[in-house]
Amino acid sequence: HIRMNQGQSLVKRGRRDEALNKLIEAKTALAQLSADGHADDALMRDLAQTALAVARLRLASRDFDGAAVDLAEAETAFGAFAEDDWSRAGLAKINELKRLLEAARRRSESPPAPSE
Repeated sequence: HIRMNQGQSLVKRGRRDEALNKLIEAKTALAQLSADGHADDALMRDLAQTALAVARLRLASRDFDGAAVDLAEAETAFGAFAEDDWSRAGLAKINELKRLLEAARRRSESPPAPSE
């Protein structure tokens, strides 16, 4: 929780790279706890939210491949819950970010328009 809160605080202060590193540390620690068999609902919800936050920051920094991986992790974590309002809202955010990711990829791959 501490790393996650530090990451969110850094984002608010405009220190995106540091925030991304803190959130990646938090996501990695949560994923390790889950892999070690300590996955309860609270941990999985934290993992889902953290993966989503990391994906947003990666998308903002144009790390499209990293954002895609984090979105997949978030989708898996959100999908682990029964269809409740929280998981539906999270999956809706993920789908929105996937659309933004694909649009950003298309823009980055298309050649610049000739200037007049």
